[in-house]
Amino acid sequence: MKTRFSFGLVLAVLGVACSSPMADDLGASREDVHESDPVVTLEAPAFAVDEAPVESEVAKAPLESALVFHTGGRPYLVLDEAPNLALALGKPEVVSAKDEGIYAVKRAVDLDHAAKAHVGAIGSRVRLRNATGAVCEAIVDGLAFVGRVSPDGEATTRWAGEGRDENDKPIAAPSRDELADEAWDMVDGSVVLAATLRPIGACKDATFATTRAMPTSAAITTADDTTSASALTALRAMPEYAQHATEYLEFARETESTETAARWEQHAEASPRVTTTTLDGARYVFVAAGTGAGCGDFGAELSVLFRETDHGLEVVRVLDGFTGELQGVVAGEEGVELVFPESHVGSKDTEVRRLEVRTYGCSC
Repeated sequence: MKTRFSFGLVLAVLGVACSSPMADDLGASREDVHESDPVVTLEAPAFAVDEAPVESEVAKAPLESALVFHTGGRPYLVLDEAPNLALALGKPEVVSAKDEGIYAVKRAVDLDHAAKAHVGAIGSRVRLRNATGAVCEAIVDGLAFVGRVSPDGEATTRWAGEGRDENDKPIAAPSRDELADEAWDMVDGSVVLAATLRPIGACKDATFATTRAMPTSAAITTADDTTSASALTALRAMPEYAQHATEYLEFARETESTETAARWEQHAEASPRVTTTTLDGARYVFVAAGTGAGCGDFGAELSVLFRETDHGLEVVRVLDGFTGELQGVVAGEEGVELVFPESHVGSKDTEVRRLEVRTYGCSC
């Protein structure tokens, strides 16, 4: 049996009470744990599903952050982004059919064969965060496989009870059970294993949690003018930026466009975002530049994390082909990882890991 990594550690660790200031800020405790109880230290092992085949062929290193997504009016904490669906039980259920055209469905989890770290998380209290810091706490009240799909126009119309057949006769809307079955068949590649959460407080803006009491950045704030100017100068000196600039000139020449901007990152009235934060006494500057006005138009994305030093800005991470609103910088054992809404990238990752919504049809 192959071994794969998951986010089981996130709640196995956060479910332990700890009285240190760092743990109070980043961790969580079970409702029935008291300060006098011993503190348990867990390592970061590779978790494998008990007695079940593993579908994923490529194992990825575990991250210190776990993503939060929202559907059906409640938050979910992602434990495994590529779970083994052989552990899914029962019929699918519709979670939401009203989230901006995105339908969400879920299935129960075989707790007898799921990873012990995941099952043991049930009942734990977790602290959720976003770019401003800790925003709320929540109780893990179960596990579920959750998938999301954005159907094409025909399915959307039919599911809403507005479909018509070849004779222009109305087609009855599917029952909720029929909709769940059809949607589940369409969510391939987007299903995650998630902890279902019962919020304590307002959690609607939460975007992530950390897997253990690892240092996490302070609030993300907009950079001042001086910092922004320095960061943009550093960005524009990078080879990745120069490559996009060349592509932009070629686009302008081939399309004979009269609406090109002075720089590619300003095309279609786009504007780079520069933010700052601190972590472990160091100040970080994040630049996100991206443009893409629509199908057939020029598009490019480039994001860079810099660290301020006595000699200027030092490049920490380059994310070519990606831009997003930074939610946090988390210290890992081999560097830092970056967290964005429904996306994150580990210190050794070459690509950003994103939560997928299975999309049908053309967006153009």
